[in-house]
Amino acid sequence: MKSIELQIGRISQKNISAIIGTSANKRQFIDGLVLQMLAYHSYEDLKLVVFTNEKNAPYWDYLKVSPHIWSNDKSTRYFATNLDEAKEISLTLEKAFQARKFKDNNGKMEQSGMDYRHYQPYYVIFTDDYKGIRDIEIIKDVAESNLNYGFS
Repeated sequence: MKSIELQIGRISQKNISAIIGTSANKRQFIDGLVLQMLAYHSYEDLKLVVFTNEKNAPYWDYLKVSPHIWSNDKSTRYFATNLDEAKEISLTLEKAFQARKFKDNNGKMEQSGMDYRHYQPYYVIFTDDYKGIRDIEIIKDVAESNLNYGFS
């Protein structure tokens, strides 16, 4: 359990984390990580985003009913099983990311300099198909960002 708590801290500090190991160990670790996130954070404060593929989708199905995977207005479910769905979700998340990254200051776009704790909700993106979604705009933005804008 302690390693999971340490991993959650690393996710918020470094934006990106990979889980490597046998399939059974990875699944068990991810389930524990997700359980902690759901238990300790309100759906208004934390949003889980899943980018997967048709083959792996059944593993993530249990999250479809969680309020953490829905936008607050319940209009968007952050769960994609193909590239078209991922692009649609990316557009929504991209707006939030860009709004956080820059703020209007006398007509100039400047980096806000705020830290991830100032942004709500915090978005945690899970994928088990990185090759399939690596060109999605939100993935590129989070991966290339040096600062954490409330997206991991």
